[in-house]
Amino acid sequence: MRIGLMDVDGHNFPNLALLKLSAWHKMNGNHVEWWNGLKRYGE
Repeated sequence: MRIGLMDVDGHNFPNLALLKLSAWHKMNGNHVEWWNGLKRYGE
């Protein structure tokens, strides 16, 4: 499954919640990337 993460805070430091979500999905074999409006996710 392709997972797209979007950081809406706009800060210059990593979002801990997004990092934890990314790690969990990668551990379960999913492809994680930063959200791109031109791609479809969840498939």
